[in-house]
Amino acid sequence: MLPTVNDPKPIKIVWHRLAGLPEHCDLASALSTSDHETLVRKIESSRHPAFCLRDGVFLELPPIEYTHGDLLVYLSRQGWLVRRNYVDRWYVDIGILRPVALEQYAWTDLWLDLTCSGANTDYRVLDVEEFAAALKEKRISDSLAAYALQCLGALIASVEAGTFPPPEVREAEKWADSHPSR
Repeated sequence: MLPTVNDPKPIKIVWHRLAGLPEHCDLASALSTSDHETLVRKIESSRHPAFCLRDGVFLELPPIEYTHGDLLVYLSRQGWLVRRNYVDRWYVDIGILRPVALEQYAWTDLWLDLTCSGANTDYRVLDVEEFAAALKEKRISDSLAAYALQCLGALIASVEAGTFPPPEVREAEKWADSHPSR
């Protein structure tokens, strides 16, 4: 049974730099036993509350002292991590969220980022030089590089069309705002 925004499932999310792996690989098979165990230990030590609101929509609620956004919404189908109130009003990391174990996920940041304020026509793409260096140095697979560019293109189109932030982010905001004791 899939969770709903009214009854979200608690999960754990951790960041890592496994961009050299293909988009649809199984991390347990792709990593050495030691590397997989290290990743699982890192996930288990995470103290940020995180939830699966529904299929493809994940919410992380960092502590108040976290300075990289007060709400993090992972949209796995779009390849976006939408952060509220960081740099501009919105900061979006392009990446991929992969399952590691039951209710455990790993976010692979793919370097490309976009910031925008409340005015959707005003945005900036960031870290293009870092992305290019990762590609040149083979720290990102060709398939993930193509995926990152595709996700960024869809994000820019959404911002320019005035459909950003998407409804899933607004849902996550409402849920988080109604659960302030997190």
